[in-house]
Amino acid sequence: MYANVILMMRFYLEILASLVVAAFFGTGFLKSLEFDGASAYMPAASCAVATAMALLWLIRHLLSARRRAFAEDDDRNAPQESAIQNLSTRTRAIRTVAILLLAGVFAGLIQTVGLVTMTFLFVLVGSSCLGASWRAALTAAACFAAVVYIVFGVFLQLALPPEALFAWVVGR
Repeated sequence: MYANVILMMRFYLEILASLVVAAFFGTGFLKSLEFDGASAYMPAASCAVATAMALLWLIRHLLSARRRAFAEDDDRNAPQESAIQNLSTRTRAIRTVAILLLAGVFAGLIQTVGLVTMTFLFVLVGSSCLGASWRAALTAAACFAAVVYIVFGVFLQLALPPEALFAWVVGR
């Protein structure tokens, strides 16, 4: 009984949090439209993406509430626990520490190894630590690395740190 109450409180808190985050970044987006200059689109784009993510968070919870309401009538449709929820507290703590250490390594090696390569490795190892299959982790890592390169290297034309892996493969 208490577990259901706690889940409902968490559900409403997450809906409230997603609304607050969406309102915050939505306001930031509207305010950033007033900026002038060559780099004026970056704050607007960042706030627009954050607003969209917060709205997706809200929609996800609203849809899960709808699914839960239908599942109460039919036990066969009850949502199953994810692999992360079945883990022990110790395993979760080890994974959390591993992700934090990985983030530190990521930040420390960006200048040496390169942003795109470190993004690929961070997403690959991080998603594997969180329980993703290697195929899903590899796909996510490749997609994130491509997005980082396209956004920062091509679209924003920022000088990225040299890619050590690229230089090693090409021989430059």
